Amino acid sequence: SSGGAIGSQFVATSDGGSRVVQSASSLGDGLEIPSFSIRAGSVELFTNARLSLKKGRKYGFLGPNGRGKSTLLAHIANRALANIPAGLSILLVAQEARASSASA
Repeated sequence: SSGGAIGSQFVATSDGGSRVVQSASSLGDGLEIPSFSIRAGSVELFTNARLSLKKGRKYGFLGPNGRGKSTLLAHIANRALANIPAGLSILLVAQEARASSASA
């Protein structure tokens, strides 16, 4: 599954594509995007960044508001970064819940 569409104000580039890393690598089974950049309008959110994710691990993104955490996750979920494998299951859950009068 994937999250909602990414707005046209975002531009993502991936210099080295992405690849599924096999167990022979020091990363183990996982996904590696060796170089990517994401900008929103004229604001650079990520420049020549590298992302490595190992299968079976859980990850969290920490940082100040407005620095691109949710944007990066949306780009991954929408496969907007180069060559994220189609067989990779991705689920993006919205970070905000709408107010409701229903009880939890």
